[in-house]
Amino acid sequence: MPQYFESDGGLKRNFKRIAYTYGGREFSFLTCDGVFAKDGVDPFSAALLDCAGDCGVTGDVLDMGCGYGAVGVIAAGTFPGVRLCQSDINRNAAELAAENARLNGVASRVILSDGYENIDGLFDWVLMNPPIHAGKERVYRLFGDTKAHLKEKGKLLVVIHKKHGAESALRELERVYGEVGVVYRKKGLYIMMCGVSGT
Repeated sequence: MPQYFESDGGLKRNFKRIAYTYGGREFSFLTCDGVFAKDGVDPFSAALLDCAGDCGVTGDVLDMGCGYGAVGVIAAGTFPGVRLCQSDINRNAAELAAENARLNGVASRVILSDGYENIDGLFDWVLMNPPIHAGKERVYRLFGDTKAHLKEKGKLLVVIHKKHGAESALRELERVYGEVGVVYRKKGLYIMMCGVSGT
């Protein structure tokens, strides 16, 4: 069966609508079968959003592996000055992200892409809840490719759980970026921030 991290447009849809309140605003999202966390915003993404707010995410923001678009849409709908770009390898997810941006009154450029294959330009922030089940090789390639798409002071903010390899991911990020800040660590959940010149 096709997975959410694969490029496939032939999945059964079975649309449903979910709601999520953040920053005092209620957001509405359309989801369907075959996309990540179709039944509601997952705790990893929720923690990533909280850290993004605490870290002052603004400017050109890429929601990499956006799924149906919750993280990027909420960030753009909540944090001042966000110019949003979203990307996913899954066609259904990318189409939903575009629709969910429209439903929530958020401007977003949505790109169907395997990693950075179809993405140009540089970003102030890249937000990533990586596709762990796609395998370490693919996730680590995303880490490395992100570096080339960050502005001079740009940052990658990535969330991973310890049971999914957070500690080894931290070592890989340190290898690629140098100094990496662990901005959140609780109950096995790590959120790491790194940039082209360290943190």
